[in-house]
Amino acid sequence: MCAVTFSKKLSAMKKILLIFTAFVLSNVFHAQTDQISGQYMLYKKNTTVAINVMFIDKIDEETFEIRGLNWKGIGKIVNNKGYYDFEFSNGDIGRTEFRINKNGEIEGNVKFDKENLIWVNQDWTYVARRE
Repeated sequence: MCAVTFSKKLSAMKKILLIFTAFVLSNVFHAQTDQISGQYMLYKKNTTVAINVMFIDKIDEETFEIRGLNWKGIGKIVNNKGYYDFEFSNGDIGRTEFRINKNGEIEGNVKFDKENLIWVNQDWTYVARRE
């Protein structure tokens, strides 16, 4: 086989592999909201008693709406990590940063925004498990 022909075939294979990889990765990264949409029970970390229920609804590939019994919010997720800004019915607002663990559970760190208008870490973490 001629070196030029082999080089052209190798170049074509690299292009096909690159296109395939890009397609697969785009579907993996953009399917995030599909993966987390649903109903969850919310537990304070390291406890077994549920403290709230949580519903997640897809808006688009990265954006979702989230709500519980006395709060609601909107957030984004990319590569199994994300955040959502929330508001409780009493007016308290804040942000939760989260990640999806290997069991498909959502692990979140809740931070409230108080008088100084900065995210204050309240050391309140949770695990949310699908219903």
